[in-house]
Amino acid sequence: MTVRLRTEVRVSGYLRMLFARGHFATVIAKGDPDSGTLLMVALLATGKSLLFEPTFEISPAPGHFEIGQSSDRRSWQLISNEPLNSDALATKLASRRQFDPDLWIIEVEASKGTCFLPGDDEPYDLSVWDDDRPIVGSD
Repeated sequence: MTVRLRTEVRVSGYLRMLFARGHFATVIAKGDPDSGTLLMVALLATGKSLLFEPTFEISPAPGHFEIGQSSDRRSWQLISNEPLNSDALATKLASRRQFDPDLWIIEVEASKGTCFLPGDDEPYDLSVWDDDRPIVGSD
């Protein structure tokens, strides 16, 4: 049996970690406090946003697990291939919330070109997203 932290506890810890490192984040939408999924919005200095969702790599381990042990590793993947403008982001978030009302949405400021995502010790380098790239949802 694996014991998992409640989503609201993971979110609280994540926000505290960010604030301690001098970053800023806010909860846009609260989902199920026990088992809601996280969706991360990285707000770039250009005003565009990148959207991340969790993925899991499950690796079989020999033997059995005690409470609190897990071989699952959480990682993050981009939902869209390009940065989203505010209208495209709002549309995508509304669609995801309609599909999954238990979803938590957290927006993290990534204006310094990096972004910490929950469970990661090292920041993601987002500096590759410059003004020359096309914006999804632009006219």
